[in-house]
Amino acid sequence: MIRLASPELLVFFLMPALVLFHWLRRRDRQMAALSFSRVQAFGRPGRWNGRTWLKVLRLCAMVLVVLAATRPQGARRWTEQVAEGIDIFLVLDISSSMSADDFFPNRLSVAKSVVQRFTEGRSQDRMGLIAFAAQSYPKCPLTLDHELLRAQLREIYLAKASEDGTAIGMALAGALARLRHSRSKNKVVILLTDGVNNRGSVAPLTAAAM
Repeated sequence: MIRLASPELLVFFLMPALVLFHWLRRRDRQMAALSFSRVQAFGRPGRWNGRTWLKVLRLCAMVLVVLAATRPQGARRWTEQVAEGIDIFLVLDISSSMSADDFFPNRLSVAKSVVQRFTEGRSQDRMGLIAFAAQSYPKCPLTLDHELLRAQLREIYLAKASEDGTAIGMALAGALARLRHSRSKNKVVILLTDGVNNRGSVAPLTAAAM
């Protein structure tokens, strides 16, 4: 969305610019004529020649100067949405075991596709996203902007070897901590993993009981 920081300058400068353009046209017409032995020297009637292009470029330059003076700016539009839905945190495993190719092309890719389809069918629910391996990586807070969540989902990849592990309890604790401040009557954590907890200081059952 484009807006003008000083729209009043559009009228202030545009009228003088048009008057100036009109005056220049009249001046060109009133210039002394040159004699030629053949009218073909002017080119075909109605054909655009160098002088015509010069006039067009002159007008375009004036318009661009006026628009620049009004300071066009990019603007974001904020909208407020009221919806009654569920607050959902998606907790996605990105440990090395998710690279297994028993699902094509691998488990992580399939899990990401399932999450994407899931978000497309729940427009009234706020959703957040956490990825985890040996540690948790918050990717998206609770939001109704599911396109933002899906954009963050596309940027999730398998954890590095130095960060490998499956800290399910820590990931659940992180999601529940973020849901604790939610005013929604219904809160859900969806865990997507293929392994068992083997890292972190919080056991999954302990986290679930928080």
